[in-house]
Amino acid sequence: MQDEMPANELAAKLMGDIDDMHNEELDDLLKDLFALRANELKQNMLAMAESEANAKATIAKNMKARRRAMKELHDKLDEKVEAEDPEALAAQKKAQMDALEQEEKNQIAEVAAEFARKKKAMEDELAKKALEKENERVQALKEKQIEEKKETIERAVPNYDEELKRIIEDLDT
Repeated sequence: MQDEMPANELAAKLMGDIDDMHNEELDDLLKDLFALRANELKQNMLAMAESEANAKATIAKNMKARRRAMKELHDKLDEKVEAEDPEALAAQKKAQMDALEQEEKNQIAEVAAEFARKKKAMEDELAKKALEKENERVQALKEKQIEEKKETIERAVPNYDEELKRIIEDLDT
């Protein structure tokens, strides 16, 4: 002969079992959302890194051409003009080349700073979207789980009393 469990104990046991199952579903959902977010962030970071590298390469290419043109100009001037003060002329050429190098460094730093700002803004936007999406999915899952609990309790305990009605009503709040 099997002992029958009181309705409220049966309902509590069922709710505990369902809660365990729902917690596993929620954990799985959160793991999936995290994996999606990580993958999206990784793809965006790779695209940003590629864009930044391309921008820096373009700067380097342009500066290389400018240095070459300046060197050619200096060489032509050397051939045509005999300097009264060769050291001063050499210092002037060096200063011009140094200025070009500094300009290149500044441009590269500007590109790096711009991409750092874009990266931060993108990370913030992705985090915000991911959090919103996560909240929506978690809320939908919780609503589904509450309905499932109510249906399970009503099926398992068809003649439930006032206490069970209260438990079911508490699920809605």
